[in-house]
Amino acid sequence: MARNCGAKLVIINNEPTEQDDVADLVIRHDIGETLGPFVGN
Repeated sequence: MARNCGAKLVIINNEPTEQDDVADLVIRHDIGETLGPFVGN
């Protein structure tokens, strides 16, 4: 629904997902390691 209103979709996951084809950005990495520096971990 958000995507239909112009929102960007970013997927951070080690494995492929069913939504990868519609995502604006796909990051194949652990979400904790990827976002950790931004949330203070």
